[in-house]
Amino acid sequence: MRIRWRDAFGLRSEDAETLDLSRNGVLVPGNESWSDHTRFWVTLPYDAKDATGLQPEMPARLVRTARLRSGARHAALHLQLPRSGVRSKFDERRSSPRLPFALPITIRRDGAYSAESTMTLDLSYVGVRFEATRFYAADDFVHVHIPSGSWAERGEIAGRVMRIDPLGGEITDSANAFDRPAHHANSAMISGVTVVWRAAPEA
Repeated sequence: MRIRWRDAFGLRSEDAETLDLSRNGVLVPGNESWSDHTRFWVTLPYDAKDATGLQPEMPARLVRTARLRSGARHAALHLQLPRSGVRSKFDERRSSPRLPFALPITIRRDGAYSAESTMTLDLSYVGVRFEATRFYAADDFVHVHIPSGSWAERGEIAGRVMRIDPLGGEITDSANAFDRPAHHANSAMISGVTVVWRAAPEA
């Protein structure tokens, strides 16, 4: 399997061996840098030879860790499986269906010092929703790159931020504080940001 997580320097990943597995959880060797606030994405099963970048990744959270007498550390991750049949009024107004697919994504806001590397929450033909640790405002112009499958061939796609929804999780990524306006410098909430393409990507 592959485990991806976010730390103060962005997204990191490593291959890991499962120690135990259930329908909605997995036990893996632990990493000293992981904490209760660490965000995870799990690819299970994982094929290291697959170069498409389209292997499904599931969001996960750390539920407990244990230190063995040998000194090894084990970590239990709860897989946050997508809920089926749950639709909002906003979903029902969409002209293009959203696919709950977690993929690495890079977002560069006009005028920002650097790009943000994070994960998608879902994708559609007309836009994307992603997990943001930086500040975005409605109507911000952004440039999105999804280095997976046919999306990678399209390079950066111009988009506009349509809505921002709090996801409720906290972050400890102080490295991103420089990219927030002064009145948001203490904000440490994770948001779901919806971006619509400024022009439909070519098929």
